Amino acid sequence: MEREGLRLRYRNTPRLGGMPQDINELVPIVTTAMHFGGVRHWFLCPSCARRCRILYGGSHFRCRRCYGARYESQYQHPALTVCDRRWAIRRQLEERCSPSTRMFGLDDGFPPKPKGMHWRTYRCLEQLDEDLAGRWRCSVAGYLERLDRKTFNGKASALRR
Repeated sequence: MEREGLRLRYRNTPRLGGMPQDINELVPIVTTAMHFGGVRHWFLCPSCARRCRILYGGSHFRCRRCYGARYESQYQHPALTVCDRRWAIRRQLEERCSPSTRMFGLDDGFPPKPKGMHWRTYRCLEQLDEDLAGRWRCSVAGYLERLDRKTFNGKASALRR
């Protein structure tokens, strides 16, 4: 640690061979004021000067954006994202229920209202789940339609040969 930030000294050897490279770079640390007092510390990315909490290693330490790193959820199909949100609603309801209740599946109906939850909150969650179920059905129907067209076109081209 230095006064201006974190000094990184390391040796990087390229994967495809080549000469090892000694790296000596300073990663500045900045602070921002918190809403109710105190400060939050951030790294400044040495490449783009963006504030970040995590630097990712490689040949150099850089932020998520500079490396083009993505979140796992960005790789999944939108229908699976909808399912994840529906499961999150069920977990939220189960945390408030007694331990004796069982996990409700996506096709087992909506879980009962937990004791102490307002009916308005419960109905909002129930409506959100119904909306997500509709989005899921549309997404899967579109996928199956595209798959059917692909399969049908593949069979038609095989028959023409």
